[in-house]
Amino acid sequence: MNQALKDAHLAMQQIRQAYRKLQLDKNAMEAVQPRRKTQAAKNPVPEELAQHTERIALLGRKYGTFVEPWVESSMFGEPLPSIEINSLERYRSAQSKKLGRIAELYDFIPPGFHESMNRHSYFASTVSPRMMLMHAVITYHDEIVYSRYEQVSGTSCQTIP
Repeated sequence: MNQALKDAHLAMQQIRQAYRKLQLDKNAMEAVQPRRKTQAAKNPVPEELAQHTERIALLGRKYGTFVEPWVESSMFGEPLPSIEINSLERYRSAQSKKLGRIAELYDFIPPGFHESMNRHSYFASTVSPRMMLMHAVITYHDEIVYSRYEQVSGTSCQTIP
């Protein structure tokens, strides 16, 4: 019994030494490895917008909540369309619907940011990811609900008006 206990202690001591050596090796490798780029480094804030970052993020959240939750990042680089927001013409085709959404975006964002919104991708990268995540969650939830409804009722959701 004593010999088994002695052997277990020796084995445990060897494991601890090996673990310490691996920790030192890991720390040495981490010290020479370059740091990862952060999200801010990938998409730096333009100097002219640096003082407005919180306001831009707030505008994006408000726009996504109150106006249009599914913001396409391509909408931010588009020029101001000549379509009236409240006219029925904006619902005639898919293109006019898109132009209407762009006009709503311009109407919501203060005029002082319009030029920057066209020139910098900062607006799209600040607003769109949050909205895209929310869209993905809701879409996934809807698919689950619809598939469960089809299983229970035996009716396709495509036939529901």
